[in-house]
Amino acid sequence: MELEPMTKVWVGEGGPVSGFFLSEEDARFVRGSYAGTNPVRFAETLWRMAQVSPSAKYGFRTAILEYVVDLPVAAAVGFCAANTNLGSGGVYQYFIPDWEKCMFRTGRRYEFRHAKY
Repeated sequence: MELEPMTKVWVGEGGPVSGFFLSEEDARFVRGSYAGTNPVRFAETLWRMAQVSPSAKYGFRTAILEYVVDLPVAAAVGFCAANTNLGSGGVYQYFIPDWEKCMFRTGRRYEFRHAKY
């Protein structure tokens, strides 16, 4: 699919950006931005929904960063559901191979209260 300019996506903070991003909607959910919702307290919750394993050295990334698409860019998108050994799934992930050429970081950051349960 093609992501249009001004599309917001989120990525885990810490270490190199791999090209995998989360949707704005899923980031809003974990931040408790919708009426009647509470923020997710544990980073592990998000990464299990994204079916991402923790770093052997650092564990789960404890914050997410917002990026915005500046130029139209091709992206693969998928619903995380296949790797149940890594978590329940349930969020959308984008893979944007050329993200450095067409996106910029906004400076918005969300930090989870705790890394693990």
